[in-house]
Amino acid sequence: MPDEGGGNARSKPRYEVIEKRHMDMRKFYTLSVLNSVLIRAVLYPSVLIKTRLMVQKTGAVYSSATDAFIKIIRTERVRGLYRGFGAYVFSSFPGVFYIIAYENVRNKLSNSGYSHSVQSLCAGGAASLVGQTFMVPVDVVGQHLMMSGRKDLAQHVIGETAVPRKASIPFIVRTLHKEFGIAGIYKGYWSSLFTYGTNSALWWYFYHIYTGEISHLAPSVPLMLCHGVSGPLAGVTAAAITNPLDVVRARMQVEGRKSAYITLKALVEEEGFLAGSAKGITARMFNAAFASFILTIFYELSKRLSIKEEHAADVRW
Repeated sequence: MPDEGGGNARSKPRYEVIEKRHMDMRKFYTLSVLNSVLIRAVLYPSVLIKTRLMVQKTGAVYSSATDAFIKIIRTERVRGLYRGFGAYVFSSFPGVFYIIAYENVRNKLSNSGYSHSVQSLCAGGAASLVGQTFMVPVDVVGQHLMMSGRKDLAQHVIGETAVPRKASIPFIVRTLHKEFGIAGIYKGYWSSLFTYGTNSALWWYFYHIYTGEISHLAPSVPLMLCHGVSGPLAGVTAAAITNPLDVVRARMQVEGRKSAYITLKALVEEEGFLAGSAKGITARMFNAAFASFILTIFYELSKRLSIKEEHAADVRW
């Protein structure tokens, strides 16, 4: 609005957070699918290493993430790092449902009076509820494929059935159904929902807190750079808090135990709570930091590329 003395017009406000109403959503969702596939392809080796570290017993073959990487390359070659990737790539599509749920819940809460961080906490938890309903079957099948390809350990089994080293996705699905019924496909669903729901809510909460603090401390720094720093910080924070939940979830799904409580009890008896709950934490935090950086940059870039023309001048880069 121009001032009455004929001075320059007041500059338009810039959006610190780009909301659903500012974007062409069809374009945004299309970009989200492409980004999701690319991100999963880049991150899959660290996911595989993290899973193998979490499910191995005390005194097993891998002493660290680096040791696991070297031994997998030595015994299974590079393709060993992508064992089970065919199943995992399907998680790109549930990832879109996750983003749809997140943006819609944030949109509903945008006029609630809550801060961006609290809106994101609620939206992140709700999005995970939707995402895990599609993700858990993919996760379960993928984990068994990861374990079946190991050449450094005895043959992997599902229930009473031995799994061949080059098992296919249909074989894993049929075996899970035969051994455990439909519950086998959704093994660890509630544990996954609790783990990833908590992680998702915390990630988005800390992401907006870190972004706000960094942006406040360095107002002249481009906002995309602030996002690039905030994402990994949020990822590491959420990963450290929820690692014990993820260890229980991974073991429950791979070992086929009946409940999270039984799995946790066995873990404590075998390895102690602190040692057991910290398994795979280095790989998980590295994965979280790297994944968060890539996810954040692609997510924020997709939002800016999807901005409606009438809002383009108001977006802070």
